[in-house]
Amino acid sequence: MVKSGRYAIAGAAPLVDANEQQTAFAVTTINLFGLAWIFVFPAVGTLFALPEAQFGVWSGTAIHATAQVLAAGFSYGERAGEVALIVKLVRILLLAPCVVAIGLWYARESRRWPEPYVRRRPALTTLVPPFIVGFVLLAVARSLHLFPHFILQLSDSVLWQEQTLSFSTDRLAAVVAGFLITVAMAGVGLGVNVRGLVAVGRRAFGVGLSTAGLLALLSLGLVALLV
Repeated sequence: MVKSGRYAIAGAAPLVDANEQQTAFAVTTINLFGLAWIFVFPAVGTLFALPEAQFGVWSGTAIHATAQVLAAGFSYGERAGEVALIVKLVRILLLAPCVVAIGLWYARESRRWPEPYVRRRPALTTLVPPFIVGFVLLAVARSLHLFPHFILQLSDSVLWQEQTLSFSTDRLAAVVAGFLITVAMAGVGLGVNVRGLVAVGRRAFGVGLSTAGLLALLSLGLVALLV
């Protein structure tokens, strides 16, 4: 999940002939500002007393990486985290048409240049991240009650008394998911490379900061009006 923002960058970078330095800066930017938003968003939400549903929509639309969305959302509340995750996954599903639109626009602009450019086609797993497919399948399975529920009948023995134990696989999946989310949140910090931002320069850093801030403000305003 930590790499959700990188899927968008990986899909768009070859279409606009971005070099390695530019791509690295984009990845570092979403990690750094997303890490900051994990702390800033809950503080702003508390200041304005945003309901959890509104905060979830705001986090899901304005924070870049999925792990960062989860960290900010669930730190504000259980419902906020669930809403934020759904909104973020909808954004990821829109990745494919957005990348195609960027490619068409850039191809049209490149025709005006004196020399043609050859670009690599992004992989299908870049346009449609695999974890999206897994999310949809598990959501359908959970909605159709396909997760089995076991009842274990234990006979009296030296190690335990006679008893009946109930075991639900969907609850086990929820526990495992919570652990994996925690690992993903820790991965956010590991993905931040401050030296990479310094190497790119202050001007590029300012562009990233202003873009992230503008997105957060516009999203907050729309959420306050529409949600």
